[in-house]
Amino acid sequence: MTFRNFSKALLAASLIIGTDGHMIMNTPEPYGLKVGNPLLQVDPLNGNGPYQFPCQNNFALDTRTTIEAGTATLVNFTGAAQHGGGSCQFSITYDDPATGGLNKNTKFKTIYTIIGGCPSSFSDESHNLPALLSDASMRQDSVHCGNDSGVDCTRQFLIPFPKFLKNGPATFAWTWFNKVGNREMYMNCAPVNITGGTDDDEAVKDLPNIFIANYPNDPAVPNCATGEADDHIDVNIPNPGKYGRVLAHPRDPKVKPANYCTDIPPAEAVPTFEDNPLTVYGRTIPTGSTCPAPTITVTATASQAHTVEPEIVKTYTITYYVTTRATLTDYVSPEPTMPPMKFGEAYDHYQARNETV
Repeated sequence: MTFRNFSKALLAASLIIGTDGHMIMNTPEPYGLKVGNPLLQVDPLNGNGPYQFPCQNNFALDTRTTIEAGTATLVNFTGAAQHGGGSCQFSITYDDPATGGLNKNTKFKTIYTIIGGCPSSFSDESHNLPALLSDASMRQDSVHCGNDSGVDCTRQFLIPFPKFLKNGPATFAWTWFNKVGNREMYMNCAPVNITGGTDDDEAVKDLPNIFIANYPNDPAVPNCATGEADDHIDVNIPNPGKYGRVLAHPRDPKVKPANYCTDIPPAEAVPTFEDNPLTVYGRTIPTGSTCPAPTITVTATASQAHTVEPEIVKTYTITYYVTTRATLTDYVSPEPTMPPMKFGEAYDHYQARNETV
């Protein structure tokens, strides 16, 4: 059975197989993924429960991921209830949880926004994907796309980190407003270390704050609602910043609740984002790298030893840079001479092309 047919079979099976849980970010590794009590959970934020804003109030540190400013980093997820997808934001703060500085007053600064299609897109929004397996902490997971455009699977994204980010320890956050089901807000945070950036945070301060909504029962955090439970909407996140993508057209709720977020733009006011080739799978520009200029080597040889001027044959060898990323489900060998690869691995290789004129 091919992977595509396998995915379709899984979707059909979701009609009869129940699922449990929601979604978490697993890459970069978030606080509490492997250590802490409790561990990071797949639940939405709730002001009167254990999973409070920000970051589920979970800052158990195990691994800090180093990310170079000016590159893109892979963001991936674990979960078996994708709720039809939705809209996501990715943000950063330099407030320190170890000193209590990262708290309900923290301003998370938006570095990327995705309207619709995050973290998934479905041919039938009424069903989640069936849980196939669980991670080491028994968080359920389902089939993955291995890219940012697959349907009926969990997507992954390449999120660019601006070159102007301040160097040093920081917290990277993913927030998600689900499309189907109760109006909820999900938030996971990952400890990161920024390198290759700047020595100040002035440019970061100018970034917009993340959108906060669907977070009840906590008077310390401003709250509003994006709609009702029976609305199937990709939220048109207000003030999304200039970096991002629109993967699905936003929708307005059928009836706006009394506490509706009045700063949400109407659905027809779709934001326009700056294009960033680092975020798109399939481009030949390698993630996190500067593509070297092509090098041309010219060799000339005489075709015959005559007293008259010989014909000169020139061979042009053009060397150019190519990066290929494998997927979770495929074990691929893009070139006959390349070894098989697994998900998450990326290799850079030079390929030569000869042209004789």
